[in-house]
Amino acid sequence: MLDSSLLIFVLLIDDYLQNCAEVYKDIKAFIKTNLKELLSIKSYLIKMRLTLFLSVYIDDLFKNDHIEFMSCCEYLFMNLLSNDEGKALSFHAADALSDLIAIKKNTMSEMVQVFYLKFNTRIKEQILVNTNSIFFDVILEIVGNINLDENVLDITTFLIDRIIIEENNSKNNKDKKLTNKKCVVVLKCLNIIKTIVSNNQCISSYTVIYYFILY
Repeated sequence: MLDSSLLIFVLLIDDYLQNCAEVYKDIKAFIKTNLKELLSIKSYLIKMRLTLFLSVYIDDLFKNDHIEFMSCCEYLFMNLLSNDEGKALSFHAADALSDLIAIKKNTMSEMVQVFYLKFNTRIKEQILVNTNSIFFDVILEIVGNINLDENVLDITTFLIDRIIIEENNSKNNKDKKLTNKKCVVVLKCLNIIKTIVSNNQCISSYTVIYYFILY
């Protein structure tokens, strides 16, 4: 078992690593050697710090290792779906994934595309049930930065289904707080659909299909 005090120290000094090449080299080796155990640690504090650490260094750590990269993506994705009360872990994971998709796609485009394809089914399932608005922010980054190809229609259909679900639920629920939360989800879904249909490639390929879905 990794020594927790050492682990916390390692993850707390990440802000200073870029100015200390030798220290970073050692920390990098430590992370890569112990990655499997690190990703399995249940400590909330360590999950928070590791998520932040990966958001900054994942491309440098794993740009030549697809398996470890995908393990880290899965770790971030599961943290995004975390049900922690304060949502802090979800927010950090959302930031990390959004950065990965929107920025690191330039240096790791192939692996970012593989990440989406691997989690495509889980993403669509979550579109129907996830109540955390930042989850939909990550989906917006995905549709804005990743080539969805034939998955465009699928993801749009799930977004429309979620809007219909929320609209039906709002008719039967008078709780204002809950209704407002549902409105946020609906708006997020609409923004994602707007981003998809503003893509010229999607318009040329799916205009007729979108028309029949929406009307």
